[in-house]
Amino acid sequence: MDYGITNQGFIIKDEDAILTDMIADGVSLFGATQDLTYADPIGQSIAIASKALAQTWQALEDCYNSFYVDQAEGVSLDRAVALRGIVRQAAQSADVTLDYTGTNGTAIAVGQITSQTASGIQFENIQSGIVSSGVLSLLNKSVLTGLSNIVPPNTITELTSPVLGISTVNNALASANASEIETDPELRLRFQALSNSGGSSIAAIISALKAVDGISHAHVYENYTDLTDIYNRPPHSIEAVVYGTQTDNDVANAIFNSKPAGIEMLSSGTSGVIKSAVLYDENSDPHTMYWTEAAQVMINVKVALTSNSAWNAAYLTTIKTRIVQAIGGVDTIDGVATDYSSNGLDIGENVLSWAIEANFDDIPGIDDISVTLARSPATPTIARKVTIYYYEFARCDTANISVTVT
Repeated sequence: MDYGITNQGFIIKDEDAILTDMIADGVSLFGATQDLTYADPIGQSIAIASKALAQTWQALEDCYNSFYVDQAEGVSLDRAVALRGIVRQAAQSADVTLDYTGTNGTAIAVGQITSQTASGIQFENIQSGIVSSGVLSLLNKSVLTGLSNIVPPNTITELTSPVLGISTVNNALASANASEIETDPELRLRFQALSNSGGSSIAAIISALKAVDGISHAHVYENYTDLTDIYNRPPHSIEAVVYGTQTDNDVANAIFNSKPAGIEMLSSGTSGVIKSAVLYDENSDPHTMYWTEAAQVMINVKVALTSNSAWNAAYLTTIKTRIVQAIGGVDTIDGVATDYSSNGLDIGENVLSWAIEANFDDIPGIDDISVTLARSPATPTIARKVTIYYYEFARCDTANISVTVT
């Protein structure tokens, strides 16, 4: 049998095959009367050597696989996908809007205030502002990255870097949009999506944007027609919609380095906040990159449930968790915050009751269930659809869900 690199790929020689061949070589060398079992020192040496050689063959197979995205792992996978200009997404910080109370006219600069939870999870303001009517709300991001920075509402209450004129701090909502470093399976899927769509495709631009530190949501729209579309996008143009705590230059660079040559990047200006940054190419020519800042829309959900004898009150938490998972948001059951923002609806996707109700089929004790929806702070009544505009994305936390059981 052939081993190593063959027409069928790399064929590894395992320990049993190595041991068999070494014993055969021993017989040829020492004669058939030589004892080559574990009872003899020569046989013991052969057994030790075969184990070491098997490990070497395993290392050779790993080296061979490291050239292929489907088999490579860790740093080897990073190097394999880098050939297509893809970088593993780093762990992301959580973002949260903090509400400060203080003296009117107090000005706060970016990075001036650090606040924390009782357990010491710290957040730093990434927006500036001036206290008006005794309050100021600023976007913050966690000092550290990772899911451990997802905290429930009303837990960021300590000012660790006090500022004259600021009295208190609090978070009305849970922090959200943190993530761990991209896993090997996630990186492979993103590589495959980019490979299937091409290097300057919509998927490529989205991939480049989501690789930017601080971007949690990104969507790209393309007007490939010869006419201006309903959102005022001119012919053959592309609009990126982005949400996160990133810098403008990082967004602009991601767009510039991934968009097709000769295609205009814009913000339609129909709605949403227009953002822009000027970059210079190798010829020192200026290029203005435009995009739209996404807006988060909180969704209130009301569930009316008719139960039977198989119903258990413990299923209430299951229902709420599945709603958060379906829409996207932070689940705060039992005071533990779990972020499902990246698993929920994308930018521009409507919230539909039937899509939420489909998640309850396997829960025992439900005869009937009806879900109604509303944009916060409105109370759901009869609406079973919330329209999400192209520059928005939906979010629903546990506190936004009410369930009645009859």
